[in-house]
Amino acid sequence: MKAEELKRRRVALGLTQAQLGAEMDVSGNTISRWEIGEIEPEHSAMLDKALKWLELSKALKDDPWLEEAEGMLAQMETKLKARRKQIRKELVDSIARIEANPKRAARMADDLNAMKKDLAELS
Repeated sequence: MKAEELKRRRVALGLTQAQLGAEMDVSGNTISRWEIGEIEPEHSAMLDKALKWLELSKALKDDPWLEEAEGMLAQMETKLKARRKQIRKELVDSIARIEANPKRAARMADDLNAMKKDLAELS
């Protein structure tokens, strides 16, 4: 990778030399030396991949679809919590009805134990 390209891509990402250095686990001074062509990165292919990852990450953060998707995810989480609460209540009620009748509880012992296990997993 050419020194000018590295600088152009860093600036486009809105990163300082120190910030890019922190992402690359090198000093900001090393980034500076790469950008002026004083030294070359030992693994320019890895540097290129890291920059592509940072560029993709920035693009995703700036994508309005991501904000919409996060909102949809929040709505789904709220619905899931409500559904889990409903299922938990139904299990508690079913267990209480079965245990209220000892003969029925004995006959349905395996089902009762499975329901109690399901209830524990929901809690």
